[in-house]
Parts: sequence; structure tokens; C-alpha cells
Amino acid sequence: MAALVANALPYLLFALGETRVDSSIAGVANATTPLWTLALVVALRQGEPITTRRVAGFLLSLLGCLVLLAPWNAGTVDPLGALARGR
Repeated sequence: MAALVANALPYLLFALGETRVDSSIAGVANATTPLWTLALVVALRQGEPITTRRVAGFLLSLLGCLVLLAPWNAGTVDPLGALARGR
């Protein structure tokens, strides 16, 4: 079960998402992986306490990913592909 969830499923979603979205969108979605991990850690109340500096760092990195993605310049994006690629 661990191999399926931690290894097989992410790579399957990676391949599925890569066939449905542009490589630039796939790259930015991949860049958000650490942000999702951080959000999950905060949601589960694990790790060190949340400080204003950490929230600012999280928001700055999220803004950086948004600027790289530039959704205001994108055409149509397949949401299923983007979600599958972003894992």
C-alpha cells in the first residue's frame, strides 16, 4: 500500500498530467509541491509553531509561483491535467 501511494500513484499522475497540459504549467505545478507539503504540515499541526515570518515566506513563494504561471496570459488549461500534474 505504501509503495502504491508513495511511488506508483504520484508517477502515474505525473504522466497523466504531462499529457494534458503544457510543460510550463507542469513545471509551475511541480514547483508548488513544497508549498502543498507545508500547508499539509500546518493543517495537521506538526512541526514548529507558525510565525509571521513563515507565513510571509509561504505567501511570497506562492506569489512567485503565480507570477511564473501567469494565468492572465494562459489560454485554456485542462484543470484535470493541472491537478494531476501538481499532485
